[in-house]
Amino acid sequence: MENKVEYSEYCKAKNEMRAELNAMTQELFPEKYYHNLVEVYADFGYKRPIKAEVNWAALGSVSAEDAVKFAQLLTKAAELASNFKYNGFKVYYTDED
Repeated sequence: MENKVEYSEYCKAKNEMRAELNAMTQELFPEKYYHNLVEVYADFGYKRPIKAEVNWAALGSVSAEDAVKFAQLLTKAAELASNFKYNGFKVYYTDED
């Protein structure tokens, strides 16, 4: 049997995952505004299951300290993407999907 998730449940889980990453960004970089520095996207398409992936912004040159923080953030994003509970699921909108 195919794993399926309702769209609203998928969105809730995706938003929770992103909020966790944004909170970590603010914790690591409280003095800077790095909104969406590292992002986790959980994408899907018609007949294509959900797959969470990591994306990051061009950061340019930073201090060694900030590079370590960025690596921590990137590692956390990879963990969140790998462990997203709906990876491999297909999204449905109605009982007929």
